Amino acid sequence: MGELNQGVCFSPLEGIVRGKIPFGTIWQVRGESGAGKSTLGFQFMVQGLRQGESAVYVACDEPAARVREDLNFFGFVSDPYEREGRLIFIDTYESSDPRVVCIKDRGDAQEFLYVITRVVRQMKKPCRVVLDSLTSISAVYSTKEFLALVQDKNRLLREPDVVIMDMYLKGTLEEAGMYALTNAYDVCLDLFFPDERGGVPQRNLRLHKLRTAGYDPRPFPCCIKRGVGLVVDKDFYFR
Repeated sequence: MGELNQGVCFSPLEGIVRGKIPFGTIWQVRGESGAGKSTLGFQFMVQGLRQGESAVYVACDEPAARVREDLNFFGFVSDPYEREGRLIFIDTYESSDPRVVCIKDRGDAQEFLYVITRVVRQMKKPCRVVLDSLTSISAVYSTKEFLALVQDKNRLLREPDVVIMDMYLKGTLEEAGMYALTNAYDVCLDLFFPDERGGVPQRNLRLHKLRTAGYDPRPFPCCIKRGVGLVVDKDFYFR
């Protein structure tokens, strides 16, 4: 229980969150193209694995084989964790890799939910789950159907020793749908490029919802460092 009592360790939010974010929470990360969503998801997963946790990565945007290549570029080799059974890839694409669990039809909500729930429940706990990205899944459902899918997923996977991070491309749903979607999450993060008026664009991270602790809602500049992930400038407002 020691790991659970310490909460979810995640370096980009250290110093922004006042207190602990517990397991049992469900996170939404929304960002512009190229803002670092996948990198943040990798970082979230890798930090858990290096602390002895397990992880499930649901590959929605590209096949799991490509995700492994991206992880290698990130500076992380997934094979040892896959051999230990602490890391499982779920692929929404066809795959002949015996290590990968496949969802054959992403448009079949029952299959989508069943496969993910079955895999997560068999993992060693605590467990981190990353879905990158649900934007691809939303494309095959109506707004109402997609909202129902997310709500059902959250209900089925919410456990005291599991934490879930869902990725979205900014603009996935119309405003009313996105508002309803945000209500389904405990933690909401935005990654974006502010208007620099001709200057060099600087990534920003902003935490704008957290149900379990106090936090600083201001945007913080950040950069991507290979082998580390998103490095947030926590001292930006104190210089």
